[in-house]
Parts: sequence; C-alpha cells; structure tokens
Amino acid sequence: MRTKEDAHDYRYLPDPDLLPVHTADLLAEARTDLPELPHEKVDRFEKDFGITHYDASVLASDVKLAEYYEKAACGASSAKKVANWVINNLLGVLNDQGVGISDCALTADNLRQLVDLIEVGQITNSQAKEVFAALFEAPDKTPAAVAKEKGFEPADSGEIDAFIDQAIANNPGPAGEVGEGNDKAINFLTGQVMKLSRGKANPKQVSEGIIARLRG
Repeated sequence: MRTKEDAHDYRYLPDPDLLPVHTADLLAEARTDLPELPHEKVDRFEKDFGITHYDASVLASDVKLAEYYEKAACGASSAKKVANWVINNLLGVLNDQGVGISDCALTADNLRQLVDLIEVGQITNSQAKEVFAALFEAPDKTPAAVAKEKGFEPADSGEIDAFIDQAIANNPGPAGEVGEGNDKAINFLTGQVMKLSRGKANPKQVSEGIIARLRG
C-alpha cells in the first residue's frame, strides 16, 4: 500500500448528503460578544497609560485587578506611578492581609489622589507611604485629609531657598562639583536639604533649585 501523509493523499470528497456550513458570519458575531482578552488588555494598557509590558502583563493578569488599576489610572497625573504603587505596594499589603483586590480597603480613587499629591509636590514619597498605610485603617478619609492630620504640609519656596543656601554653605566641596557638572553631587546636596526640611521639601523642586543656584 502506498504511504499517505497529507490531506490530498486521502482524496477527500464532499458528502452530497451534508449541506455546506458557512461560519464566517457566526464567527464575526461571536467575536463581538467576547470580552477583552488579556493580551489585548496588555496592549491597550501599554498604549493608553504608557506603562511597560511587564507592568501591563501583571495588571492584566486578573480581571478585578485590571479594573482597579484602570479606574485609578484614568485621570491620574501619572498612570505609570499608579501602576508602580499597585504592583510594588498595594499587592504586597493585600498578600499580607490574605485578601483579594475585590476586598481592598483602599479605593482606586484614593490611590489616584495619593499619587497626585506626590506629583504636585504636596507630600514626599516617604510621607506618601505613611498616608498609604493610614488609608487602610481609615478608608473613608481622603489622602489630603490624612496628610493634613499627620502635619505633612509642604515647605514654602522661601524655606526651601533658605535650606538650599544653608546646604551649599555647609558643603562647599560638593557645591563646587555641581558647578562643574557632577550630577551625583546634586543628589548629595538634595539629601542635605531634605534633612534640613525634615522631609517636607519636594526633592525635584530642591534639585532644580540647586542647579539654578550653582549652574544658572
């Protein structure tokens, strides 16, 4: 007997007793009823929110988690930072508590507001972590209200300028290095200003002020 390997070797013939079935329209209709698939959600998160493929994959791995992130990210000043807080902070707390995202005490709106407070310089990252923890105990409060209760009022521009001047005066060596283009020295002086302000100053604003003083 001859060897049969491919379909044409079997000489398939249509059965005259079976009517042909046209499935194109059925498939098209079925596709419209399908929910957004995980890989499609990953692509959309990358495109719409500007996050990495890895972050999008983590957030899209669970339907409820994806819904939470999307609600928090929409309208946020930084959707990428929202993703970082969800992945690096929120998921860890939920794991410690042994609960899922559906039972999370921190609402998506509060997480978005927390990130916005950081972005506008009202609180620092370290202060935000304290507010973040407190919101699990008082989910009915807003991040701004918790920050105010904790005394996290941002230093005004006059205070920051004074702290920058003091840090430069106390550290002439690093100050000279900044003037020569050493960016690492900027970080050192920024850290000194943050100590003088007891964490109230915004690091980005401080760094910009140092550069303006020493390179302007």
